[in-house]
Amino acid sequence: MSFFEIFIVAIALGVDAFACSLVSGSFCKSDKKRLAMAFKYALTFAFFQFVMPLIGFIGGENLLEYISSFDHWVSFLLLAFVAFNMIKEAFSKEDEKTAKDSIFWLLSLGVATSIDALAVGLSLIALDNRIFYISSVIGIVCFFMSLTGVLLGGFLATKFEKLSRYMNCAGALVLLYIGIEVLIEHGVF
Repeated sequence: MSFFEIFIVAIALGVDAFACSLVSGSFCKSDKKRLAMAFKYALTFAFFQFVMPLIGFIGGENLLEYISSFDHWVSFLLLAFVAFNMIKEAFSKEDEKTAKDSIFWLLSLGVATSIDALAVGLSLIALDNRIFYISSVIGIVCFFMSLTGVLLGGFLATKFEKLSRYMNCAGALVLLYIGIEVLIEHGVF
């Protein structure tokens, strides 16, 4: 695979993480806290996007046989959980809204947004054996996409504060859409 092809794969894998980061960044009103949150999200998502292709590559067919019956459900349920919490937050009182950066929240999003990277790692067995290099590119691209997502989400929420409720609902719908797409890709519907 050329660098360009790897870069395109990395962007495609990072879109879920970017969407989650964008929406989560909209909850954080403080610039200082948002910067810390941006790095937490970026590091978490980049870690999972880096590790999952490695696991897929190393685990190979044995891993796929074990998790293929339920991996899409795990991804869907985690994304749905996050989406419903976002909708709840959108309609809660303004002083109850908080930035979501607990360890459980971050790990849930990290796993949910990187399960497709596991499949990419598995497919690389037949395509390219430079798994560490490819995983590194995927992780680095995801880091910058996630960092940008949190900062951009915070900026948009501050500049368009009256639209933040709608932005949160739209973000929740995007996450639900991603979850449903995962189920469709696995032939559930």
